[in-house]
Amino acid sequence: MIKDLLFVLYFFAPVGLANMVPPILSKVAFLKDLNFPIDFNYQFRGKPIFGSHKTWRGLIGGIVVAILVLWLEVYIFNHSHFIQSITPKDINYRTLPILLLGFLFGFGALMGDAVESFFKRQIGIEAGKSLFFFDQTDYILGAILTTFWIVSLDFKRYVLLVISFFMLHVVFSLIGYLIKVKNSPL
Repeated sequence: MIKDLLFVLYFFAPVGLANMVPPILSKVAFLKDLNFPIDFNYQFRGKPIFGSHKTWRGLIGGIVVAILVLWLEVYIFNHSHFIQSITPKDINYRTLPILLLGFLFGFGALMGDAVESFFKRQIGIEAGKSLFFFDQTDYILGAILTTFWIVSLDFKRYVLLVISFFMLHVVFSLIGYLIKVKNSPL
């Protein structure tokens, strides 16, 4: 069980880090030009599609970070017997399509978050307000849906992945709130 937990944390680190990038990049002054909504300010039924907080800056930054982290993971895998020992035999980091999988990790995480924002806007929840459980899992489900056809885990590992990243999201959201990167603790 510990081996599986360590593996899912390692495997999905590009997703978790991609999800953390947008609020951090919102504080970087020279990236202000990319602070444009991915929905181009269009509306659906009189409400924003995703909202002003889902920007090209966050999407591009998250994808770049996911690719870089996956590249680093492949490098570490190739040089670490420990990482090789926790990785299931049916997953070979040496043959993973790094650019494609990294792109899909980042894109899936951030678009999962955007889709969840769409539903929040449609039911009247303001941008920045939390919809507990969905805010903590949207990025996970988005990344799973975009990548399972490239790398598929067994059901037990997917359950472990959702539970562990849900809990990590809560912890990191609280930390982000305390250091004033996020506006709310959840």
